[in-house]
Amino acid sequence: MSRIGKLPIAIPKSVKVINDNSSLSVTGPLGILNIVLPKQVNLSIDDEYIKLCISDKNCKKSKSLWGLFRALINNMVVGVQNGFCKNLVIYGVGYKADLFGRYIKLSLGKSHDIFYEIPNGIEVSVPKQTEITITGINKQVVSNFAAEIKRLCRKDPYKGKGIYNKDQERKLKKVKK
Repeated sequence: MSRIGKLPIAIPKSVKVINDNSSLSVTGPLGILNIVLPKQVNLSIDDEYIKLCISDKNCKKSKSLWGLFRALINNMVVGVQNGFCKNLVIYGVGYKADLFGRYIKLSLGKSHDIFYEIPNGIEVSVPKQTEITITGINKQVVSNFAAEIKRLCRKDPYKGKGIYNKDQERKLKKVKK
């Protein structure tokens, strides 16, 4: 039995869930998200809860899909209700970020500035030159964009330069002697 898959998903009052034969649509105050369900996962919607079950309890793939799609549907419900946010902090002398329309300009100590296109469905703001806030309703898109931004400037373990999550602790190594 999947420990995550058997948990019911609570549906808030402002969220509407529509189940077609093989697709699920979740509508909320922030937007609409859709997902295509595999044939191994069965869905039942009550007034307050979504419950998932699988057709074959002995198949390992069915069990893993059960937990996966329960987590994905839960993220959809939370995303259209509250949204997701990633806060990044840039450390380094002369390292900064700016917005230019649908592009983010990053000065990361290289010979040129990096212009990175912001994907559709997410909002990016730069409250300070060293802080980036990424928000959106799709958790996967927000997290992937934050990871791509962080990948542009690797963390330096000795000087502490790089792009970090706001709540992440910077651990510096001792200087080699």
